[in-house]
Amino acid sequence: MLSSTEITMRKNNQRDYQDETRMKRALLSALPSGSPTSSWVLIFSMLLSILMTRPVHGELSIHSPQHQSRDTAETICACSPATYTFRLDFGLDACDSPKIQDQSFVENVTCSFAPSMANRPERVSLIEITELGQDGSPVSSDSAEGNFPDGTSFTYISHLNNANLSQTELPKSIIGLLIGVTSSGEQVVNEWSVSFTNECGASFPVLQAGDQIGWLEITGTTLSSRYCPGVAPTPTPTVTPTVAPTVKRCACTPSIYTFQLDLQAACPGNIGISDGIAQTLCLIEKRSNRLDRNNLVPVLVMSIQILELNENFDVIVQENFPMSDYADGFVFQYESITSTNDTLSNENIPLSLQLILSGLNSEGQEVVNSIVIAFTNDCQAFPVLEGDGQEQIGWTNVVNVTSARSIYCPGKSCAKDCLVQLLYILVDELVLTLIHAAVSLFFSCCNWCPDRITCD
Repeated sequence: MLSSTEITMRKNNQRDYQDETRMKRALLSALPSGSPTSSWVLIFSMLLSILMTRPVHGELSIHSPQHQSRDTAETICACSPATYTFRLDFGLDACDSPKIQDQSFVENVTCSFAPSMANRPERVSLIEITELGQDGSPVSSDSAEGNFPDGTSFTYISHLNNANLSQTELPKSIIGLLIGVTSSGEQVVNEWSVSFTNECGASFPVLQAGDQIGWLEITGTTLSSRYCPGVAPTPTPTVTPTVAPTVKRCACTPSIYTFQLDLQAACPGNIGISDGIAQTLCLIEKRSNRLDRNNLVPVLVMSIQILELNENFDVIVQENFPMSDYADGFVFQYESITSTNDTLSNENIPLSLQLILSGLNSEGQEVVNSIVIAFTNDCQAFPVLEGDGQEQIGWTNVVNVTSARSIYCPGKSCAKDCLVQLLYILVDELVLTLIHAAVSLFFSCCNWCPDRITCD
């Protein structure tokens, strides 16, 4: 069975490069080698896509496809995937004959190896995916560095997930650059590109699971009807369902979190995947030099930022604590939107919680701890966190929680709570009754047996 390291790649086009890199590396460090590919890879790629974006940096030369100039006054569409899930397969000979199952709406395909296809890698050290707009300019790009073996899966989030794109910004092509290393240490490069016709009558998806090019196989795609009018957002059922098709999303997560700083702690911590937690990410890095792994222990924390995101990966709540010198042991509290809002729609149930802690080490260098906890939103998964002080992730311990509210967590019924409390009361009463009986017996013995027992 192939080993699989899941990584998530996300689009960038607006925010700070260092923040983006921290979150990307958080995912790389959090997902263990050998973990199975799952749909939650897609969740984290979308999460990082929304949380942090940056301008495209043309750091590496990428072979661009031959594309035709287009009059932007002409109506065009984008029926290419909104997300791509790829898997590395070093055994593919896909440059000789790229396997694109339906090329009806594909304008051009290019693929090349250097020095040659015969030099197969044993790992890939760099993956870069870029989308070009209608004028040939990059509109979105992302890259990941590491040691990615055969079978590695990752997800790329298209520029199409942005709202209100102009026609010029609609992706004309997607291009890939992969740098590999052979068993002898030789560097090998695979470059490929696929350009689209951007016809509004195109069927979806233009690319689909099973398509292969270079060292990559597409294992999954998702659609978006935003720029492809031929795609129906929700297919009309041919038979009237007996149960509404909408999946109920619950929030059995705490309504209030109480955290305590533990500046000697490290990533990843002991909060892991469970019935209520889909995945966790944790990374500690220096802001000035993310590759410098020395002295990552802060002496104080200067800023604390907490965010909640919904199912569309929009930030629904953001709380910035005042800039201050927060010392080791500092306790702070965060109140979830589920605690203050009684009318949340299914779409605005929190899907994940993010903390960004920025501190200073003993040398005065800024050190940043980025934490993401993504939830399953399972209606029967309760409690998600215990809040017993034993749950740690990064520089934080969860020392207390206020339980989920029953309006958002039907699995947490009042009857269950009452039963538990009743059992506690019965145990307490039983203990008191036994103590009372023992004391009564003791004094009874004193009265009955004065010659053998002294009752001073």
